[in-house]
Amino acid sequence: MYVKVRLELVTPFSKEMVDSLKADNIDLPHGMKIEMRNLEGKVEVCVEVELVDPKSVLTLRNTVDEILEHIELVDNVLKRST
Repeated sequence: MYVKVRLELVTPFSKEMVDSLKADNIDLPHGMKIEMRNLEGKVEVCVEVELVDPKSVLTLRNTVDEILEHIELVDNVLKRST
């Protein structure tokens, strides 16, 4: 069984946001998949993890938390540079 979380963020910096965040998607835990797409003014992030044990849910939550922290950081940097 898999659990999937989908985030959608509306931002004028969607391309820059996706380009910045994709660099972190390396060395993922076994059974995890992350997809990020620029949808013309929106960023879509899908995180999927295979539920092999209760820790898998915590891993998913921690990954989503980290992605949200990076989104906030990139958003703040881009807002200051414009």
